[in-house]
Amino acid sequence: MWAAVDEGIKEKLSLGLDRIDVESADDATFRHHNTVFLGTAAEAAGVDCVVDNSKSVSGLRRLLTLTDLEIHPVHILRDPRDYAYSQGKRKELKVVPAFSYVG
Repeated sequence: MWAAVDEGIKEKLSLGLDRIDVESADDATFRHHNTVFLGTAAEAAGVDCVVDNSKSVSGLRRLLTLTDLEIHPVHILRDPRDYAYSQGKRKELKVVPAFSYVG
């Protein structure tokens, strides 16, 4: 799929996937590159919806300004025990999570 995305971006921007700047500080570049990237990814995958899980609030704010795209923020809450377990596994740490619940 990513080879098709790369080819599509090259056709539309004359840049490869490794050269587009989806985090550009320049608003026009940010807008154009994200619109092309997300649209091309959807086309290549044959889907109507693309999920961005970058977890960046500032990036989301900027994506929401893109009028060419229909953006729907989704807030997902993760069980803290799962997060601690995952972090311990990935970083090979011995993690003993401590939680306090306020009710």
